[in-house]
Amino acid sequence: MESLLINQRESKKISLLRRGIMSLVLSTREAAQHIDAAPLTAFSAIELVHHSGGKLEKWQPESKPAMLVMLLPWEKLPSLFAHFSACRAVVLQGFNVEPKGELLRLVMTVGFTDEP
Repeated sequence: MESLLINQRESKKISLLRRGIMSLVLSTREAAQHIDAAPLTAFSAIELVHHSGGKLEKWQPESKPAMLVMLLPWEKLPSLFAHFSACRAVVLQGFNVEPKGELLRLVMTVGFTDEP
């Protein structure tokens, strides 16, 4: 019973974190639209993982939408989304976060706007 209560509390924390991250992603994209000084960069899953200090678990660019799964420190999540929002021709279609030990397991689904 106690385990169930702990799981429910953790689930609520993750849900709040997810909403906060999505808000951060949206606000970062809006801010990026107003800043002309920094050009958008090409998306690279390897560069995104490296920038976040994470570890790549899976990258499936051929699937529609593409899927990126990685482990990273919790504190690197906001900068990962900020870095992602500075990439051109890629759109975040969805994501999921869950704790995995001391790290965070992030699953992102992305689309590419330059595909036929």
